[in-house]
Amino acid sequence: MAAAISITTDHWKGAVIGVTIALGLVILTKWIKKPPASVIGIHTTIERIRHIGEYVSLVCSAQSVLSYLDEKWWGDKGGIYIGKGVAKLGFNFSNVMVKEENKSIIFYMPVIELIGFKDDEITIYHEKGSLFRKITTADRNKMWNEVRTQFKSGIVNNPDFQDQAKDSAEKFLGTFFRTLPGIKENYDIRFVWKAEQGIREK
Repeated sequence: MAAAISITTDHWKGAVIGVTIALGLVILTKWIKKPPASVIGIHTTIERIRHIGEYVSLVCSAQSVLSYLDEKWWGDKGGIYIGKGVAKLGFNFSNVMVKEENKSIIFYMPVIELIGFKDDEITIYHEKGSLFRKITTADRNKMWNEVRTQFKSGIVNNPDFQDQAKDSAEKFLGTFFRTLPGIKENYDIRFVWKAEQGIREK
């Protein structure tokens, strides 16, 4: 159905000007690509949750075994020590960056690090001393500190624990931010972890 438009002679200039301004605003709006309200919502939400600080994405139990032997001509001493504990892996929200690109929301994530540790038990499996070189309290304290250090390093550098912590973080963030209006329908959510090549899509 065609619509009839009638413009009186007295107002044709004003009508033309009005149409020109309207067309200009439409073109300008398309030219200036404003971020969608949903993307603005993500940035706003990120800024609001930065104060949370550390986020625990994985709690894991593990054990470490340390074998120690100090041999001298006047006698040997050493032992085997076992440490068990619980570690918390995660990241700091203040280090998370977000970018919108080609219909994707990309989260640039910091490294997964050890943000909590608790000894459950450190036991002496075996100790060996000699007449002139006995195991002392200082020796045990040194070995227990070594067990803790080895335990922490082993957890942080364990690729399985790293992957589990990242998967848990991505699941949490992906599920949470897809509840924002317009995200689930219009955007893919991707993750780029620091010191990691490529993008993980979720």
